[in-house]
Amino acid sequence: MTPVVSAPGPGAPERIVPPAHAELAGLGPPPQAGRRHPVDRPGWDSPVWQDRGVRAATVSGSRPRVPLLVVAVAVLTAACATPPAPDPTPAPPTSAPAGPVPAEADATPTTPSPSASAASSVPASPSDPPPWFPTPVTADGPAATWGVEILTEVPHDDTAFTQGLEFVPAGSGGTPEFVLESTGLYGHSEIRLVDAESGAVSTRVALADDEFGEGLTVSGTSVVQLTWREGRAHVWPLAELTAGTAAAPESTFTYDGEGWGLCADRGVLVMSDGSATLRRRSPVDFAPVGAPVPVTRDGIPVSRLNELECVDGWVLANVWQTDEIVVVDPATGHVAATVDARPLAAAVADRVDRAGGDVLNGIAHRGDGVFLLGGKRWPTFFRVRLSPGP
Repeated sequence: MTPVVSAPGPGAPERIVPPAHAELAGLGPPPQAGRRHPVDRPGWDSPVWQDRGVRAATVSGSRPRVPLLVVAVAVLTAACATPPAPDPTPAPPTSAPAGPVPAEADATPTTPSPSASAASSVPASPSDPPPWFPTPVTADGPAATWGVEILTEVPHDDTAFTQGLEFVPAGSGGTPEFVLESTGLYGHSEIRLVDAESGAVSTRVALADDEFGEGLTVSGTSVVQLTWREGRAHVWPLAELTAGTAAAPESTFTYDGEGWGLCADRGVLVMSDGSATLRRRSPVDFAPVGAPVPVTRDGIPVSRLNELECVDGWVLANVWQTDEIVVVDPATGHVAATVDARPLAAAVADRVDRAGGDVLNGIAHRGDGVFLLGGKRWPTFFRVRLSPGP
């Protein structure tokens, strides 16, 4: 069954209408938070403006006439009046309104601003290096270079355009030996449950033909899956995916911009969009959390960040069209290490079309220092450990 999820259509709106006033203004139901509401600006004689007190009008629509002499006297009186002395007593501070403050009518941001409470929940830099680090790293020094030790190969469907990969948590209706895989390409995008030992696909649910699947991550009892340019993040019930009964997402978030990679880090989601920036989002409503984080290696921005895996407070990111994986402190954007995965690309070089997009992509951590790495339309996954040096 192919789920068809409706989403706000594209457009270049002129203004954002505060949700609390959308119906009052006669502009239809309130838009979703942070989404632009495409409307035409009414003219000055429109009843919309009249009702909001912008310009007075009579019931019949004609404007009241005021004698010119009366207007002149009123103007002269106001000009000659002595201005009142300022009140020496400062006005008491006004309390902040409850709930979010509506955006201004001419605001330009296309995503909601992070709240103070959301910003305070941003995880700090990881304090200690995890045991799977093959060498020490520095908080702000040059990036270390690591390699990969291939443990074994796992067969993989070479028609699957791998966009996201993650092990199923133990105790979530499955075992750690299954991985969730998101595949891309229009008309071929799916979410899959794959046996991490045999590579057999046990569950597969297709996305709508107009959706290009991207990164995914487990968040609590759900799985969140991005789409590339459609602005939709589908929320799937994890238990149904592992049981093979999932037929459609249980809900869908919307967002602006492109979706590439996604992972869960200590209560927040971390998202990439193909740029050199990581963005945090709430797992509750997908609203932005904190400020965007520029990613740099030795002071140079690292663009084309793709699939993500959050492990022990660190973010591992594929760099699109390269054989590199960068290890990032998500609090600062500092790249602590670069993983050289060229041996994996070399192992499948004669079986893939690199020029056609069959590049390294897909990172899943089993929890014991063993990673499952793959690529788009690669015929095999690789179980690896990270090793010192290239």
